[in-house]
Amino acid sequence: MMPVSEALPYEWYNTPNIHLCTFKDFEQLCAQHDIHIVNRFAVSDSEKGHTPLMKALIRQAPNLLADVAIYRVTKQKPE
Repeated sequence: MMPVSEALPYEWYNTPNIHLCTFKDFEQLCAQHDIHIVNRFAVSDSEKGHTPLMKALIRQAPNLLADVAIYRVTKQKPE
């Protein structure tokens, strides 16, 4: 979760400028608003040059290694 501190005194979604967040932050926001995550995909901007091992690590630790998250969401519970 993105820290709230003296230097960053706002929740990630309530900042007056850029909205940085982690996977956990976004998924918690979805849960609070009854938004269901169908699936997610983590990618790295420079993934082209990554080895298969690095790509596997990005899938395992997306908050640490991915640059972008792509989510497919719905307001209805998936069956």
